[in-house]
Amino acid sequence: MHPHHGGLPNLFGRATVAFPGHDALEPLIRNLRRLLSTPDAQGREQWVAALSPFSECLLAHFEAEERGGYFTTLAEDRPDLEQLIEALRIEHRQMREIVRLVSDFVQVGEDALVARSLTRLLDMLDAHERRESDLMRDFLAVEH
Repeated sequence: MHPHHGGLPNLFGRATVAFPGHDALEPLIRNLRRLLSTPDAQGREQWVAALSPFSECLLAHFEAEERGGYFTTLAEDRPDLEQLIEALRIEHRQMREIVRLVSDFVQVGEDALVARSLTRLLDMLDAHERRESDLMRDFLAVEH
């Protein structure tokens, strides 16, 4: 292991620690998408109940990436990727704001706004995850 890597393993081992929470998020995302396609009252109860574990997992995932050394280590190793990393941080902030808005909309019973906002969030998250994968691919492309 290279000492400058802050304890992250090299090459493919990094992929298993670089994106904390991905495995836990995936079934929550699939479940929410399925529930959002069920617009009846029973479906509402289910997706409202599913929001809390999803939100908690998503926010913990973002926190782990930002505070757990992943972004910092990548930026230290590859300063040329700093703009991409900063763009991912900005997307985290945007998605955190949508999580907050969705929670507010649920509290006041704005189901249509919840569904639209949550769908937007899930779509943003999907695109964000692809950009993170691209970042890791670019990072690993020059690993020794």
